[in-house]
Amino acid sequence: ATNTAAPTATNTAAPTATGTPTTQCLTFGQKIQLLVGILLRFGSHEGDRRYRAEYDVDRDGRIDFDDLKQVLETPTCPRHHHE
Repeated sequence: ATNTAAPTATNTAAPTATGTPTTQCLTFGQKIQLLVGILLRFGSHEGDRRYRAEYDVDRDGRIDFDDLKQVLETPTCPRHHHE
């Protein structure tokens, strides 16, 4: 089976399940949401009840340290202040 859902790094409030990251950064909120989801599903594999493809950031069929590392290494988008 092929996974088609992955977080998309955009300037939205949360990642979307549309494919691999398409931009260079994640908002702080996106990072927190992904990290919490990864930690809650840590160790699950494709086919497990707890597995969710959107938290398998590196698309290798398991949610593990590599997914955490990828999210942590993705730059945080700069905040835009409205003046």
